[in-house]
Amino acid sequence: MAKFSVKFFIALHCLTLIKVMQCISVEEDLTLTRSEKKALDELKLRVEKNLPNDYMKKEVYLINWIRASDGNVDQAVKMLKANLKWRKQNKMDNILREDFSYMEEEYPIDLSGVDYTGRPVLLVRVGDWDVRRSHVTGEHDENYRYSIRALELASQKVRDAQARGKLVTRFQVIFNMDGFSLVQHGCLQCIPPYLNFLRDFQNYFPGMVDNLVFINAPQSMKSIIQYFRPIVRPSFRKILHIFGTDPAEWKPFLFKIIPSDQIEEHLERGKAQK
Repeated sequence: MAKFSVKFFIALHCLTLIKVMQCISVEEDLTLTRSEKKALDELKLRVEKNLPNDYMKKEVYLINWIRASDGNVDQAVKMLKANLKWRKQNKMDNILREDFSYMEEEYPIDLSGVDYTGRPVLLVRVGDWDVRRSHVTGEHDENYRYSIRALELASQKVRDAQARGKLVTRFQVIFNMDGFSLVQHGCLQCIPPYLNFLRDFQNYFPGMVDNLVFINAPQSMKSIIQYFRPIVRPSFRKILHIFGTDPAEWKPFLFKIIPSDQIEEHLERGKAQK
């Protein structure tokens, strides 16, 4: 099929600022089939005046909704409107200005690294998160909002990179399951928040993640993932990679897409957030 460059992005940046290798790595995101181009133009015409943020009006953002709806413009409009409603209800435009410093030590994340193409890397050391404690102490709502904030923060880093002329459309996500415990992380009270997080991850951040990688996953954790599999969309399964506790399994995959010096230090449990 004939392909069309996403005009505002590739023409300006790919040829002048980014290595050819990096252009190829995001080619799927930044080129459109004829049918996608037609659907994108229609979607933009129907929703642009109702979009509150400038980044939402860009083709590189809108195409995610076309692809998430399998090219069905009516469905894309419906999904996008649901996203705007969710963002307003949850005050997502303010979430990055909220103070979560009281949670950062107990629930560390790292967003300091980038992959070989400059995509941000969101790394979560699950073993350092006492998820069960957050429910016992009544912090489950704050914990959930803090988790969603991490996705918004990674998305903002993508937009910041684009503003600096970088050919970046997605971010990487790594969950280091070292220290995973059924008591702390697989308790019955923990399951509903996981489901809510997965639902919102899929519904409101489509096309934003390049790889969703689980490393050091024990067999018990793999069983829990199988429990969630029926509600995981095919597009999400495509980016999902689950590795066991043998570094010889996951290091070749991980360090092929991310330089080891960008994340290796932060793979260790007990490190402070940066």
